[in-house]
Amino acid sequence: MPRKYFESSKTSEDMEDNELIKEELLEEDEIPVNRYDVWSNLIQPNVDLIVNYLESGRIKIPNFQRVYRWSIEIASKFIESILLGLPIPPVFLSRNEKNEYLVIDGQQRLLTLFFFYKEKFPKLEREFIPLPIKEERTATKLLERLEREKKIQEFRLKNVKKKWKNKLFSELTVEDKNWLGGFPIWAIVVEQRVPENDDSSLYYLFQRLNTGGELLSPMEIRKVVFYGSFIQSLEEVNQNNYWRKIYGKQNPDIKLMDVEVLLRILALFEEWMSYKKPMKEFLNKYLRKNRNNPKTELLRNFLKACEVIVKVLGDKPFHIGKPKRRNLAFMDSFFVGVLTFLSYHKKKNKNRNLNHVIEILYKKLKEDKKYRDMIKVRNPTETKDLRERIEYVLQTLEKVYKV
Repeated sequence: MPRKYFESSKTSEDMEDNELIKEELLEEDEIPVNRYDVWSNLIQPNVDLIVNYLESGRIKIPNFQRVYRWSIEIASKFIESILLGLPIPPVFLSRNEKNEYLVIDGQQRLLTLFFFYKEKFPKLEREFIPLPIKEERTATKLLERLEREKKIQEFRLKNVKKKWKNKLFSELTVEDKNWLGGFPIWAIVVEQRVPENDDSSLYYLFQRLNTGGELLSPMEIRKVVFYGSFIQSLEEVNQNNYWRKIYGKQNPDIKLMDVEVLLRILALFEEWMSYKKPMKEFLNKYLRKNRNNPKTELLRNFLKACEVIVKVLGDKPFHIGKPKRRNLAFMDSFFVGVLTFLSYHKKKNKNRNLNHVIEILYKKLKEDKKYRDMIKVRNPTETKDLRERIEYVLQTLEKVYKV
């Protein structure tokens, strides 16, 4: 027997956020090339140079929320390892056209060195330190933020050999300072050469290097690899009160799943006809192409749509079933319809009642058995299923025009 309308089912689209993240990470990657040509070079800068590059911003840190996770005890053990002369694992960096470096792996180690030199350490109230959306991704800016918010303490070494216990950097002997500053840090620098103007290898490299501990969501990785003005715009919109009511969470999600849903809606609106699974790679390509495009007009329309949707339909209009869960198939296709309406009427210089269109479109779709079946399929990111439901919404929208 077919499931009843909106009956709860364990599909990839109505899982809780953490479950959805795990499924995305475990799904088979359809990597867009047969083989990458990634140039790599092994360099060996010393700690003094590393700290100098971090301070100046030539080495940039990934701009996602969990910037630093180590306790002062763990950080102290890392510094002690160097003072003892023990080898440490290499870090991975990517180099851009400005000859700047982005940390792909090794962020905790590099920031620890910077904090120790500055004799300051974060007071970790939670497991992450949020960075302002548009703040430059440098260790110096991070430290300034911590000082401004009074989330800082002295970095005195703890749980280490007696000769270094409770010492600040400035209190080390000259011999120890020279040893630390001259200690070599192995760094593997990567730069994708084929395909050109792509950077997708960095996404997969970052994903594979960061699966040993807490899983990063695909959107967290995108924020590192494809950071630009578009990501900044998405994060600003993600804090909008009307969008938060639609998404169903008062505060932004630590794993950036709300930003991913927002990205998904916009990408499908502009390119649904060329969509091809997997969704992960579709979003990668769209974000990579638009990384430095703030999409001001599109996001203005999106916010207008959010405001009217909440005023007409109330909070969580796309949370359905028993228990109620967010249905992304319903959400993305409905938003594509509304954004299409706004875009069309702006071009035609027509003035239609958006409140009325949203109310009637929502009612017709919710009462339509064919559409209900479309949004409860087991895998709503299948190419054929996704295109069909969006096309169906747009066809229904044409009928709404005539109401």
